[in-house]
Amino acid sequence: MKVISIQIALFFKDLVSRPDYLAEQINQKLGNIFDAMPICMDLPLDAPAEIPVVQRKSTTVPHSLNISRNRSDLTLYPMQENNQLQIIENRYSEDILNYIKTTIQGHEIIRVGIVYTVFQPIGTPCDYISEHYFGGNIKGENELSFRMNKIISVKGINTNNVLNVSNAVANTNGKKESGVIYIRDINTVTEDAPKPLSLKQITNILKHSYTILNDKSFGEAR
Repeated sequence: MKVISIQIALFFKDLVSRPDYLAEQINQKLGNIFDAMPICMDLPLDAPAEIPVVQRKSTTVPHSLNISRNRSDLTLYPMQENNQLQIIENRYSEDILNYIKTTIQGHEIIRVGIVYTVFQPIGTPCDYISEHYFGGNIKGENELSFRMNKIISVKGINTNNVLNVSNAVANTNGKKESGVIYIRDINTVTEDAPKPLSLKQITNILKHSYTILNDKSFGEAR
């Protein structure tokens, strides 16, 4: 299994008036990896809050940081030597934790989402999905997908545990490769009057997400 991307989304309780300041603070904490020219949009406060106001990228690694007035998204794209499930925690946990700590210092967070996208090369992906998720009862399909969500409690925080599985074709070193795309989306359940999450609560959810980062557990429907 190859990790395509890791996305850490933090949702703010209140609208952020200066996302550019927050982006610079995060960048400094991450060792100034976002060294490409920033993209900043001077949007009024009454513009749709989900529009990214600041976009930061790197000239050396394919990571990105997008901050809108109501959320911040750090997306990591592991390079070939770091894209195995088993080494993700050791390689990226410090950067992810620094991102969370910097963001929560001046902004209350009411929701968190952690999304892992993984590709597994398989010659007959639809047959594989049918066998593993539908008991082999579906035959001869050209496209097939499976989705489930099981709400779990992570140290007292209700959390969605979403699994999406679908057949896909990846471009690997210029060659097309059939396989299966897995998306694991672990996010806190939206409430009518959400309470701010503490750093401890967010890190508990992050640590829980690391427990599925192995070839055996990642694609399990559980």
